[in-house]
Amino acid sequence: MKQYKKGNDTYNGVYIEVGGVRIINPTEETLKANGYEQVETETAEQLLQDAKDRKLAELDVFSQSSEVNGFTFKGMHTWLTPSERASYNVSIDAAEALGETTITFAIAEQPLTIDIPTAKIVLAKIQRYADATFMVTVKHKAAITALSSIEEVSAYDFTKGYPEKLQL
Repeated sequence: MKQYKKGNDTYNGVYIEVGGVRIINPTEETLKANGYEQVETETAEQLLQDAKDRKLAELDVFSQSSEVNGFTFKGMHTWLTPSERASYNVSIDAAEALGETTITFAIAEQPLTIDIPTAKIVLAKIQRYADATFMVTVKHKAAITALSSIEEVSAYDFTKGYPEKLQL
């Protein structure tokens, strides 16, 4: 079985990160160009660990995708990153401190003005949804790590258990 390593780092079979950019399914040429060398896997334990590493990498990509991260607000599908949510919370606090009653957010790249109490509730719901999806991912990681055979790893479905996307 082909395996690629760069120092002590083993290619997870799904992506590599180069200069902060994630390259999904890199070619053998791309791997070699970025310092990965081909090595042979020898033991059953290594094969099992490789399978787990691949499954965990697939989970990582899935848990950060629009399959998980997204909500619909007034018919517009979008997502707010943790930094965007934090920034909007600061903006709400500032607007409230100045006695303003509304705030304008960019939702799905469209300006949308809503009253401050509604904005607080929307952000709170998005944050709690994000918290819930994070906990599902944590549980999947623990379950994958605990698996004891390559067959179990291959059969494990990490797409289950995530909450329904928000409809706001």
